[in-house]
Amino acid sequence: MHGSKIDGLNLRLKTTKLARLQTATKAPVYLLIAGVFLVTNGCVMTRAQGDHIHSKVQYLEDEVAKLQRVRHDMEVLLVGQVKDLVDRMARFERQLTTLRQSLTEDSTKNTHLVAEVQTLRNELEQAQQQFKNLEASALAAKHKPVLKEASPKISIPPEKDDHFALAKKLYLGGQLEEAIYLFDQLVKTYPDEKELVGQSYYLLGEIYRKLGDGEKTPEEAEKHYKKSVVSYQKITEMYKDAILREEALFKMGAVLKTMGNIEGAKAAYSELLSQHKKSKRAKEAKALLTELEGKK
Repeated sequence: MHGSKIDGLNLRLKTTKLARLQTATKAPVYLLIAGVFLVTNGCVMTRAQGDHIHSKVQYLEDEVAKLQRVRHDMEVLLVGQVKDLVDRMARFERQLTTLRQSLTEDSTKNTHLVAEVQTLRNELEQAQQQFKNLEASALAAKHKPVLKEASPKISIPPEKDDHFALAKKLYLGGQLEEAIYLFDQLVKTYPDEKELVGQSYYLLGEIYRKLGDGEKTPEEAEKHYKKSVVSYQKITEMYKDAILREEALFKMGAVLKTMGNIEGAKAAYSELLSQHKKSKRAKEAKALLTELEGKK
């Protein structure tokens, strides 16, 4: 017990002496600690040994500092990457919202366009119904005497192809009244011959249009124009998708425009554009429709 007290006293004396040495030499505390350890264990540390330990500790502190800087840099990099990802996500979400709005607007526009086309189609159907109700006999009143005189002079060929060929020949030769008679007889005699009947109605439309252009008074011209429209109308009823139908709609629009029936002409051109988008008449019909809409 007495020996322990002496050892403790010696340790305190040594520690006190080491503290005084630190104050005098300003040596690093780790040297003093090492010194205490060595003195306590009965060893003496030299200045060189202390410097060696200092360099080791300094190396470790530098490594730790490097690791801390690397960690800090990694944290900054990761924060930057996360921020970039968040910004990109926000940008994509904005683009997605804009795209959805655009699709919604396009859908609304398409709905309006479909409604407008349907309205024009209804107008065309109304116009078609009006022309259907016209009595061909009443419209042809002016030509009845002429036809009665012409019919006995024309020998109708027994074959349908020859019949059509003769009617077309008379039309091209300017014998319009005779051609009208033969075409009328053909559509009555061969109602199931779709191609020949369609061509006959088309040429009848052309004949009545020319007759209307040649009249001196608007009243007489209108009679021919109405017959022309009725003939073209027959073709649109017979065909759903054919070049002849495209031509009939285009010519119908032109005749209605000449008659001053702007709405009817617009309906015909609109029907052509909606049902026959690839028609060779589409570009011209679109220009005429734009012109008519500008006069509205």
